[in-house]
Amino acid sequence: MKITEMRIDRFNFDITADYKKYNSFSIGHESCIIKFFRIIRNPQFLYFLKEQKKKNKQIRILTPFVPQQHLLEMKAILNQLLREEVFDESVIIVNDLGMLYYIHQLDPKRKICLGRTLVFSFDFTPWGELIYANESRAVQDVIKQVNIYDDIKIIFYKRFNVMSLETNITPNTLDSLIKVKNAGIDIFVHKEFYLYGIQRSCYIRRLSSACRCDNVKCDQSREISLASQWEESDIFLNDAAKYFPTPLILRGNQICGQSRFKEEHPFNCIISEGGI
Repeated sequence: MKITEMRIDRFNFDITADYKKYNSFSIGHESCIIKFFRIIRNPQFLYFLKEQKKKNKQIRILTPFVPQQHLLEMKAILNQLLREEVFDESVIIVNDLGMLYYIHQLDPKRKICLGRTLVFSFDFTPWGELIYANESRAVQDVIKQVNIYDDIKIIFYKRFNVMSLETNITPNTLDSLIKVKNAGIDIFVHKEFYLYGIQRSCYIRRLSSACRCDNVKCDQSREISLASQWEESDIFLNDAAKYFPTPLILRGNQICGQSRFKEEHPFNCIISEGGI
């Protein structure tokens, strides 16, 4: 079955738009716990999801890494969510191994999806292939794989009912992702944007000391480009002959970039963001 999913992870998500071509929705946030709390409690979004479920659409819950100070609140919300009818069969996307363990203890039959922050490769970083360019072919073949491509890891995650994962996709990681899929793990591919990194706090809060987290301004993305050099020194030079994802996109506490994988792939689960 082909899954086309729309992600609800921002307050300006338009619930009035036409989503007939999507058969799945995910709600929450993959990197900001504060935004997760506010989006998952938004009554308009919850009503929208209930209407979508009546149309037999899949509903998934997207959870971020959980700092210690928010752990008790997160546990309380999960206990509540898993009892609600709209989420009774929902897969939970985790970006925190501690939450993976907790959810499995809470509901051992609940299906889990590994989030992008738990699935990585050198190839997902800008100029990542240059990190291992001078290694032997055998070493390169190992380094460019996704980290979950390992029989022991796959067995471990399946014990926690992990049945899928989310990922970026590059030409060099395609082969290992296909092998993970053949091992029984469904692959959800982000269609348009790579997640390159996560900052400790979002760029909005660092604009000035007066900025506070209202979860509205961070819906506004900001493009940034790489300077030719840093601090008028030769510490770093941008070599125009080498590919670099320009522009990069600041999105809350995320650093994103346009997907550079345009080839066909065998994965049937495609995720679209609600606009960046």
